[in-house]
Amino acid sequence: MVLGILAILSCNKAKALDIDASKSPLGLLFDFALANFSPGPQLMAVGDNCSYFSSEDGVNWTVLQGAESPFPGCNGGSIYDVAYGNGTYVAVGTLTASYSTRSNNCGIWVSTDGTTWTRVLCPHGPTSGASAVVDLPLRSLSFGNINGVGTFMAAGLKIEMSSAGNIYGVKSSDGFNWEYTGIVSDYSIPSIFDFTCFITFLDGTAECSIENGSFFDVAKYNPNTGAWNFTTYPGGGTGVEAAGGIQQMAILAATPPPNYSPRTFWMYPAKSGRYFSFGLGNTDSLAIASRRTPSTPWETEKYLSLGINYRINAAADSSSMLLGLGDHCNWVKTTDDGANWTSFATMTGCTRTDWADAAYNATLDLFVAVGKDVGGQIGKAHSPAATSDWQVTTTSLSGRINAIVSK
Repeated sequence: MVLGILAILSCNKAKALDIDASKSPLGLLFDFALANFSPGPQLMAVGDNCSYFSSEDGVNWTVLQGAESPFPGCNGGSIYDVAYGNGTYVAVGTLTASYSTRSNNCGIWVSTDGTTWTRVLCPHGPTSGASAVVDLPLRSLSFGNINGVGTFMAAGLKIEMSSAGNIYGVKSSDGFNWEYTGIVSDYSIPSIFDFTCFITFLDGTAECSIENGSFFDVAKYNPNTGAWNFTTYPGGGTGVEAAGGIQQMAILAATPPPNYSPRTFWMYPAKSGRYFSFGLGNTDSLAIASRRTPSTPWETEKYLSLGINYRINAAADSSSMLLGLGDHCNWVKTTDDGANWTSFATMTGCTRTDWADAAYNATLDLFVAVGKDVGGQIGKAHSPAATSDWQVTTTSLSGRINAIVSK
């Protein structure tokens, strides 16, 4: 069936063809074909203790951790992120439990079926001088297009204690072969030596929002030079009342994993084509969000009506809604592409979970969130409209589930 559909697509190169499942029968068939014939489980998650989770329905999960972990060379480490692209799954993290171990503690694993994983070599950073490093831990991973070429990008620890020191960054087009790419960073505060940045693909390239920084501390990858440079955004007011302005996000001291605050400021590209940013206001520590399109500037941010210091850490969207999942069971929802938000302070079965990541699976029509309370937790809901629409379960993992990816 997939070959037949691809043949149809190849015969329509000269004509625009809408394969959005919500708009055409062909799109529905195409979604079905890809979901059922592409490799890997419907849902896959990773976490502390080298853990791996997989599910075909979002209800029943296979959990492998510790000695049963499918990630070779991982011994008590944490898998912090996972992504899929170019027919390959990639996971990144640490080999040992301590994220602050700064030498030979970089983990990159690849899989073509989402089940059997192979560890690949991390590229060395600078090999001499104050910034000499060997295989620093990685914490952020994303896949997207750079000038039309599918690319994996990952970010790890800051390399050296100086304002000129880069963040350890790596990139790959196939997931198996990686090269070092230093990501600019202007922080040199000792208490935030272990911070990183969070990679997102926007406008045909990658951007990395600096953890514990401000709205203006965003590095942008230049595909023409292969270098990262700081990019700026409009605004800089001290609150929402600053007309047309974007207030800076809070600058907070980092707490290294596994107890770190995972998202101080970050960006999310929605299926609608609109971009969203989430963070905390630097004057009041309240959660705020902004949005823009590829051709328009960021709008004045909106408050999300959460408690002080409660962040939105993850987002996922379907064709009808976008959800933001945050600290202490908080979540927000928009059905009009971010024009208005509805906030919820809890969900059924959730007591104090800090959600770390989320995904939407179109085949199951299911939102799934992962995070930690006393142990690793998974929350699921079909197009939630109320707190009672969620089901939250605790897994056998004593640590945190850090990331999830869906077909």
